[in-house]
Amino acid sequence: MFDQGKEILSSVAVDDSLSKHPVSEIADLARENNRENPEMVVKLLDALFRVYVYHMKLKEAIEKMVDANVKITVYSTTMVIDGLCKMGRVDEARRLLQDMMIRRGVKPNEHTYNTLLNGYVKHSDLGAVNDILNEMKKEGIQMNTTSYTVLIEGYSKLRRFEEAGELFGDMEKRNIEADAHVYTAGMAIGIVGDAGVRANSQQSKLFVGS
Repeated sequence: MFDQGKEILSSVAVDDSLSKHPVSEIADLARENNRENPEMVVKLLDALFRVYVYHMKLKEAIEKMVDANVKITVYSTTMVIDGLCKMGRVDEARRLLQDMMIRRGVKPNEHTYNTLLNGYVKHSDLGAVNDILNEMKKEGIQMNTTSYTVLIEGYSKLRRFEEAGELFGDMEKRNIEADAHVYTAGMAIGIVGDAGVRANSQQSKLFVGS
């Protein structure tokens, strides 16, 4: 079983093909390895999802895993949500998350919500952005550097400079380090405060150490 699992992982790494290894075979191997080699299970499921997402067969990814009675995780759900967002199907991605939360007990994390935030910001849907932020607050999930980066860059591109400035101030209050993207956006619109200075300092340290 272990060798067969390694063979599947090897073929997926080479050509992202499922033709040689049906989904049912991978799911069966995952179940068989569940107790003996849990690490192999994680790798098999990751390979399966990477293949489906690569081919944009996003609904099939979830459906096949459900049919095979394999547990749907927040990691696999976020992968599909990311794929849907990249295809411009952000509302569908959000509905999928809500469905997985209700039917499968999937608990989204900051990466899941950041993926949705990025999708809605790119589509200039600020109403949905606020909905996601409120949902994060309700779920007790704090915004992190990625969250602020997505929002500040998005608001800046939409010329919503006041909102971008407020986000800078919020980062400063919460002592969240700004990254290079945030610093660049802040410089472009002239609202870089202490948060931006900290980001610049961090970048300088990186260059000095390289």
